[in-house]
Amino acid sequence: WGLDASVLGEVIVGPEVELFWKNEMICKIDPSLLTDNAPVYERPYEAWQSRAVRALPSRAELSLKETLESVQGTTRRWIYQQYDQRVGAKTVRDCGDSVAVVRLPSSGRGLGLVLGCRPHVMRMDAQVGGYDAAFYPALELSAKGFEPLAMTDCLNFGNPEKTEIMSDFVASVEALAEASKIMDAPVISGNVSFYNETLNGNITSTPSTGLVGLRADIKNVPRSQFTRVGDEILLWRLPGVSFAGDIKGERTAFTGGLDPQAISVWLKEVRELVMEGQVHASRVVGKFGLQYALYRMCEGDLGARVQLGDWAVGSAPWSTESLYELVLTGSSALLSDVQVRAQRTGSKVWRLGRVDSGILALDNEETPLAKLHEAYRGGWGKHFALLA
Repeated sequence: WGLDASVLGEVIVGPEVELFWKNEMICKIDPSLLTDNAPVYERPYEAWQSRAVRALPSRAELSLKETLESVQGTTRRWIYQQYDQRVGAKTVRDCGDSVAVVRLPSSGRGLGLVLGCRPHVMRMDAQVGGYDAAFYPALELSAKGFEPLAMTDCLNFGNPEKTEIMSDFVASVEALAEASKIMDAPVISGNVSFYNETLNGNITSTPSTGLVGLRADIKNVPRSQFTRVGDEILLWRLPGVSFAGDIKGERTAFTGGLDPQAISVWLKEVRELVMEGQVHASRVVGKFGLQYALYRMCEGDLGARVQLGDWAVGSAPWSTESLYELVLTGSSALLSDVQVRAQRTGSKVWRLGRVDSGILALDNEETPLAKLHEAYRGGWGKHFALLA
């Protein structure tokens, strides 16, 4: 390809790394001195106390159209469509999907890539946010049949000399480390950025992650959008944290807690189900809740009819977020298979409705897809100064 390449060194016997400059050894060191025995700063912090509340506050349901037109909800396609997403002709799923998929040469295996950490979850609770920085992208990989292998992190925080910031750091990093060990997906690289503050205001504590996963082949990788009219639409939820969402940068009240071991077991069940090949489309429910996830699955003229049911949580069920839940589509036989797995894992599954044409009907409110597409695709123009 006309690129430069150089030999850097060779593997030797023994634990040391030897560094040379012009044939002169300038360093010989055991890497464990820099990893397992690295210096530790002992800054003051407080043991983490969960910020969960007994019940979610009542609030009005968010309008889907207003959400799609908002800065947080509008499409980013105008950005990523300007770049080549298919270098090397190995791209199986590009930026239009929730998980990027690349075909590996020779073996034909699929490599999945996805980013993690949601700032609004971190503002809600740093420990939950730390777990979520690993588990949410891992669920996105599992929903496409990938086994999470490893992650990298980029830990962005404010002033660590402030006790509340150091407390955020310790709580989220310890949670991220525990999730990594439970999933056997080590953090193999990363960096830390402190003192991110301006005029005495710290940034939102954000332990960003990038995860990679592997699957045996690229056959039947579920789409992130609906694929055929008449498919059954299911909601599969692992009971845990529920909250009212966040669009204004405020701290959000939440109920419940996370069980890391239960999440790890559930992720495996999700992967096994997807690898059976029955799932036509899958999407993890994230920001703005179920109604936003369902719209993001609408593409072209494919929409859905979905009914309100006993899956509903809180006073605004269409926009309440839960950790964790997943929308799946497939034939009528899919429901019984998921029910068996749900019973094994203590999770729950509901039939929401079916894939339809031309509309998105949420209970009794029916909206033409053309109107929603216009709101979603045109929102960036209204907020260009903020998005640029």
